[in-house]
Amino acid sequence: MPEILEAVCQLTGMRYAVVARVTPEDWTACAVLDKLGFGLKVGDSLKAVDTLCSEVVAFDKAIVIEDAASDKHYAGHAVLKLHNVGSYVAVPVTRPNGDCFGTLCALDRVPARLSQPGLLQALKLFARMICIDMESQEQQDTLAASDIILEERTERLREWDVHQKLMLRELAHRVKNSFAVLQAILRSTLKSTPDPQDFARAFSGRLHSLSAAQDSLTASNWHGVELGELARNQLDLSVVPGDKRLTIKGPKVNLATEYASSLGLILHELATNATRHGALSVPSGEIDLSWRLEADAKIGQRLYLTWRESGGPAMSSFPHKGYGTSLIERSLAAALVELRHEPEGIVCTIVLPLTSA
Repeated sequence: MPEILEAVCQLTGMRYAVVARVTPEDWTACAVLDKLGFGLKVGDSLKAVDTLCSEVVAFDKAIVIEDAASDKHYAGHAVLKLHNVGSYVAVPVTRPNGDCFGTLCALDRVPARLSQPGLLQALKLFARMICIDMESQEQQDTLAASDIILEERTERLREWDVHQKLMLRELAHRVKNSFAVLQAILRSTLKSTPDPQDFARAFSGRLHSLSAAQDSLTASNWHGVELGELARNQLDLSVVPGDKRLTIKGPKVNLATEYASSLGLILHELATNATRHGALSVPSGEIDLSWRLEADAKIGQRLYLTWRESGGPAMSSFPHKGYGTSLIERSLAAALVELRHEPEGIVCTIVLPLTSA
């Protein structure tokens, strides 16, 4: 969570960021980054009525105040005067079940530029990441509690309890790994795209790509994912389903769990680039995504996947060799990935040794 708060301060230019638990009665700081000397630290509480966060939660809406002295809705507001706040922004932190946990907010003593395109969307994405982090922590807490409960159960229930605990441990491990991947993507995306609008667009797409891969794995009870299904789910995020300019073909291949998210991110980055700069940026462009399997005497099988663009704008290289290109070339550590810029368009080939899913 510290990395999220650092990103909030970087994007907003504000010096105090906090994740707060907000109930009808109380506001409690759960995570804090204070470069301002504001004073409130983790564990500190206020009456909810003495905060604007209570309004954010009550009406499930964001509040953006660039200049507290001249804001048409909040100029002269008692809460802003009470805490000597010059600028403020907050979004609700809402769990997947719809329950509002509290807020992610930032503030400063002086006015801030908060009307930048994409800034509010970026903060909402951070709020979603916070929910993922909380889910991971809660599952760890559940595991710790299950250790105590297990000792108190009768022998007849012990075997079932052990099985449940193993399932909880595996789920917690997966959520923790997913959050670690999100943190890495957050750091790198923020570094390569400091503009809030560009950051929100890039990070949102990558977050949705990971979610789509996770959904496919969850549907299969984490027993791998069928490559064709993964490809269609990923490309549907960037391409209108049924677009005749996109052809997907290949035999049924069940990918191992550890490959799904990485390959999904690669396909997402390729599709994003094609939509913005490549074959899908013009009506005449086409993309052919195909794959085949070949026997390998040592490992059993290798997957050969090819992304081939044609009919798009002429380009000699990727328009910007940034984090997206690195994701394509480095996400699959076990694979050989080659990105080429041929006269007809971009070609990406992936050779991946297959293991049992």
